[in-house]
Amino acid sequence: MRSLAMGFPRCRSVHTCFMNYPIDVAFLDASGRAIEVHAAVGPWKVLSCPGAVSVLERPTPRGHEPPSLRLVAPAPSPPSYPDAA
Repeated sequence: MRSLAMGFPRCRSVHTCFMNYPIDVAFLDASGRAIEVHAAVGPWKVLSCPGAVSVLERPTPRGHEPPSLRLVAPAPSPPSYPDAA
């Protein structure tokens, strides 16, 4: 089953008041990378991340699997080092 994520630009905190299902929350930095991820957040919780500039939310998949970072942000590229010749 596929689920859609909701994005909240210019946001660094969320609440789950009145929610009747758990959600996965990813806080993103200015480059779009996930800097904090919370899986299966239940109702009546408040989350914040001071370094975030936006937030993604999605319903937690059945079975409460951890969220896939591929959904919220690409993995950073490994560093490249110049040849030491």
